[in-house]
Amino acid sequence: MKIILNLNKIFYKEEVYPSKLKIFFVTLISLLFILIASSNGLYNFNLSGNLMSTISTSHFCNKIVKGEQNQDIYLICGNELWSYNSSGSLNLVNTVFDSIRDYLPFYNK
Repeated sequence: MKIILNLNKIFYKEEVYPSKLKIFFVTLISLLFILIASSNGLYNFNLSGNLMSTISTSHFCNKIVKGEQNQDIYLICGNELWSYNSSGSLNLVNTVFDSIRDYLPFYNK
């Protein structure tokens, strides 16, 4: 996977590795951490230490959505919507009968 950081935006090229690892989504969650959704699970990459840590090997998420107001992070994993917080815990938000394609957080003023 090639990741390029430019003005706090991430550009990546989706590649398939010999081990059949497929990267589905990558997002910058803070100035120091990148969240990676892959075919092998969910990972957190520390930019300052160049360290990759496993968050979950049972969550296969195809999209990561970051809330604009409160910086909450939502993970779309098939028909499940999960939230991820800064302490590294995953919480199930909702399960639907059909698959979820996208999630748009709505904030009531």
